[in-house]
Amino acid sequence: DNSNVLECYRRQESIVPQQALALANSKLTRECADAIAKATGTLADPEFITHAFLTLLSRAPTPEERAACAESLGDFAKLNAAHARALVLQALMNHNDFVTLR
Repeated sequence: DNSNVLECYRRQESIVPQQALALANSKLTRECADAIAKATGTLADPEFITHAFLTLLSRAPTPEERAACAESLGDFAKLNAAHARALVLQALMNHNDFVTLR
């Protein structure tokens, strides 16, 4: 929600699906995912997953997250590796830990 710059008060939070859709479909998000995928092209999948989490979420993946990413990369095996990795990176850019400050 927008704030009034002339007043000092606590803004009410709102979460609407359009926010996630805008990030998921953002040209900037896709370009960033493509750039990271290209830069990590020489890494094996397990190292790529760790690197992606450290780069985007500043933490290592849990075993469940690692398994989900590996499964996604396997599901996207028919795509070229860079495209498959970019899709996983885009998903991480929509992760709650990426978009939420704690």
